Amino acid sequence: DTRRVRRNLVATVPVGARRALYVIAAAAAVGLAAFMGYTFVGVRSPGLDRLFNDGVYNVLELLAVSGCVLRLIFVKTDRGPWALITAGVASWTPADLLFTFAYGNEPPYPSVADVFYVAFYPLCYVGLLLLVRRHVADFNPSLWLDGLTAALGAAALGAAVLVEVVLEPTEGSRWVVIT
Repeated sequence: DTRRVRRNLVATVPVGARRALYVIAAAAAVGLAAFMGYTFVGVRSPGLDRLFNDGVYNVLELLAVSGCVLRLIFVKTDRGPWALITAGVASWTPADLLFTFAYGNEPPYPSVADVFYVAFYPLCYVGLLLLVRRHVADFNPSLWLDGLTAALGAAALGAAVLVEVVLEPTEGSRWVVIT
């Protein structure tokens, strides 16, 4: 049944848009593989760092936004949730572009980029929640409890591991530490 639905969705997308999506997906796969290879191999130089961390990384984000926008335009199903997810992904990208190019990787705290970073979370969360609600047939209260338990567990683990690592070296005003 899932294959039939997927085929029907693909059939509704014009050939040119479908090709564009394939090109975006292929470029993203190649870029991601290159970025991962660079990250895990560990060869470092200022030129390569700038190329991958400022160039390839931001291009991957722009490809993700482009793919989401094309999906939103050409696929009629689930437009509401996908509009929220697209807005979320589109808010993270200018934040990173500001962080990299306007602030030279040393932004003020708080900055305009922080507003965009923070917007990502509620937009994507609500979009994903709406997608799950539409596509999970039996969505009973116990699933909510399972999700809440998993989210709280992940938050507790993140707090246990990350809070001290972030707070210890952070110096400056309260706004700097909060940001």
